[in-house]
Amino acid sequence: TVDRSRRTLERYKEFVLRRANYDFPATMTGEMCSMITNHIMLGSPEAEIYSQKLLRLTKNHHEHSSKKRIFWVHTLPNWQESMTKIFETGSRCQIVGSDLSTDFFGPIDPDRPYYSMASRVVKSAYNGASENRIQRILDQAKLLEADGIIIFCHWGYKQTLGFSGLAKQAFEDAGFPTLVLDGDGCDSRNVADGQMVTRVNAFIEQLEGIK
Repeated sequence: TVDRSRRTLERYKEFVLRRANYDFPATMTGEMCSMITNHIMLGSPEAEIYSQKLLRLTKNHHEHSSKKRIFWVHTLPNWQESMTKIFETGSRCQIVGSDLSTDFFGPIDPDRPYYSMASRVVKSAYNGASENRIQRILDQAKLLEADGIIIFCHWGYKQTLGFSGLAKQAFEDAGFPTLVLDGDGCDSRNVADGQMVTRVNAFIEQLEGIK
């Protein structure tokens, strides 16, 4: 199981490296599936198969288009139709990665299973100081050649709500325009849909205005 976890994460890391150089038609649901594969289902045969198929899909790659590349922080509102229209079927931007699925890549040693499992928890970017998570996001955003970053403040998730101001400042100081977007990944009653659409479109316009 630990060896399968190692292979899964290694393939996903290779997928991220390929994604840095090409456009990949990702969906918000797909990004959430990657998070589940790299955490909840890590070590299962299904997770390894998913990473294999994901890597094979990158063979049908395309050079960078004019779409603005967005790195997403935290959970994704994949149920929200207005957001899927912007990020999945729209022609102006694309999601190139998420910190939920790139918080830890190893190494994992099958000969030291308990050490490897403990290391994965301790060295996760979500563990410890917010600066650890911020630096990990910056590293991934640079690697994936993101044009901007969206921090999704899922209602009720206090860790992301608490670090969003500090993160926005750090990202913009590093040259990444950043939008802190309030919403709910589960309950439509907590979502101001029209306001979210307006803010996201304004953010994309901002990115399009930067040479």
